[in-house]
Amino acid sequence: MKGGVQDSECSHQRLSGRLTSGSQDPGGCGRGNAQGHSYQGTDRVFEKAQEERSVMHMACVTRRRNRWVLDFYDRDGKRCWKTMPKGATKAEANVELGKIEKRLRCGSYIQPSMMPLFEDVADQWLDNTKLKVRHTTLKGYASHIEVHLKPFFKGRKANEITIDMAERLISDLVKAKVYANTVRKIVQTLGFIMKYAAHPRRGYAYYNPIPDVENRPRKIETEADMASVEETQAIADEMPTLRDRLMVLLGALGGLRVGEIFGLQWPDIQWEHCQIAIRRTFNHGSFFPPKSKTSKRLVDVDKRFFLELKKWKLACPNSELNMVFPSRYAGPMSSRGWTHRVWHPARKRAGVRHLTPKSLRHLSGSYLLDQGEAVGYVQDHLGHSTCRLTMDTYRHKIKKHNQRAAEKLGGAFYDDGSKMVANDS
Repeated sequence: MKGGVQDSECSHQRLSGRLTSGSQDPGGCGRGNAQGHSYQGTDRVFEKAQEERSVMHMACVTRRRNRWVLDFYDRDGKRCWKTMPKGATKAEANVELGKIEKRLRCGSYIQPSMMPLFEDVADQWLDNTKLKVRHTTLKGYASHIEVHLKPFFKGRKANEITIDMAERLISDLVKAKVYANTVRKIVQTLGFIMKYAAHPRRGYAYYNPIPDVENRPRKIETEADMASVEETQAIADEMPTLRDRLMVLLGALGGLRVGEIFGLQWPDIQWEHCQIAIRRTFNHGSFFPPKSKTSKRLVDVDKRFFLELKKWKLACPNSELNMVFPSRYAGPMSSRGWTHRVWHPARKRAGVRHLTPKSLRHLSGSYLLDQGEAVGYVQDHLGHSTCRLTMDTYRHKIKKHNQRAAEKLGGAFYDDGSKMVANDS
């Protein structure tokens, strides 16, 4: 037949055939067939199949004006057409129809004209992420989206984002002299958004192109800015109160994060074993669980520190939350306020270069490695998630030579007279 529909493959016919051949009940009324199959759920099966048939009724591939056209109905019963690109084969059209039918069954099919804009998907992802990440992390994501991603993809739909667009974004950021590590974080945020959009149950995008981006700048490895022992002692001596002095010493001796110090409560102090249990952090006015699973740990601290801590416990004001280092109002202290009101003035009085309280944590990790402690112990001491993180942060402090270890191994082969140990035979 010329000028009309020359070829058609309707999915509802295939579905009808499967239902007819696979759902018959020769035994009658749910008693099962000769092979022992049960038909107690036959009604539900037929209802579900009937629903699928109504959705995909007349879904087929047709030939019109020398191009293949997909003809189908969406979930609302609205008839839709999709024309395949020129040169596409019938097999490719059938594959594409299969993908559409799959999205229809999952309830994720969205007509191309109704696809959401990238900026709307980004806002939706950010709102969905609020309860999963820390405040500072969420703030960084929001900055990436508002400052870089939304302006670049303005007016673009989520399903229009391609590898080329992502690589152009990177090129523009590099030309604008954005720091390489910041560019990597922006691309990482974009990848999270596109992964969210491409989820089968959403269908905002057909795939996530970010893993295939090839022009990401190399990560710039930087050495951690750490205080020296002399600088730390000078700052501690200039602290106005015993409470503040102990906070400085604990940062250096225990390697605690700033939020972990401000979140300590007296039940966390293990007096008998001279250890401190890290169970929470206090940041941005709220208590949070430790940063990662490995951050929940027991930290070894020198016994002499605990002698000073006992003196502070006698002088410490009582508080409902039992805080080790409470504010003057007997509640938790703000790390930002303490840094500006106490840390920096004491540092300046001591004549020490610009350092932040985080430099005390880096001092703890680097000093332990410099003394030959195992990387695994330092990882546990600092609460790092992996040994690799510890190695990358303090690699320059790991000794390149260890004669003591070499002599231990040599002791298995040489006696005290420096002669090779002979095997008795």
